[in-house]
Amino acid sequence: LALAVLGLTYGALVGPMTDTFADLSGQFAEILGATDDVLDGYLSFMALYDVIIVSAFTILALHKVRGEETSGRAEPVLATMTGRVRWLGTHLLVVCAAAVTILVVTGLAFGIGAAASTGEVGQIAELTAAHAVRIPELLVFASVGVLLYGIAPRALPLVWLVFAYAVVLALFGQLLDLPQWAHDLSPLDHIGRMPLEDAGVTPVLTLCAVAAATAAAGLVAFRRRDLTVT
Repeated sequence: LALAVLGLTYGALVGPMTDTFADLSGQFAEILGATDDVLDGYLSFMALYDVIIVSAFTILALHKVRGEETSGRAEPVLATMTGRVRWLGTHLLVVCAAAVTILVVTGLAFGIGAAASTGEVGQIAELTAAHAVRIPELLVFASVGVLLYGIAPRALPLVWLVFAYAVVLALFGQLLDLPQWAHDLSPLDHIGRMPLEDAGVTPVLTLCAVAAATAAAGLVAFRRRDLTVT
């Protein structure tokens, strides 16, 4: 709800801010990833901003799984006919479903606010799509978390390092002038930033495949290791 309200709010600012974009400094435009169309740069940047927030939620939600194990609550559940893969897999499914729903609703709210501000109804579908197309990035963060957790509960917080690295490159990569391989390591640097640029089918499918393979590896690792109770 908070993100939906936030989306409506900064969507409603699109109209009034349109005239001010012409006066932005070149460096600020570069942060937005735009040099010619600063408005689309702003819209795509806000979609990225929302993905970052929802990714943080995804990681935080996965920490509940760790708490279930270390507190001893998972052990009696897994002593029944509930298998480890099913137990962790359903946790992952719920977390991902929640994250996807939050991201899409936020994009829809952003689009409604922008459409009301500019009078362009097409903004609703365009900005909802700009958010929805970045779902694979959420899935990658979730799958990395599951892999680390599958190895050991104490390893799960390391996913924040991956998150921090991706956020720094996404926000300041244009200014840091890093080599391409450094950007390739970031989950947030592959899908094109709509509506500024085309998202690209190949990056979307590739990130989905990476997320699926990583999650599968995490489930296998969890099935093979001992439970940890503190």
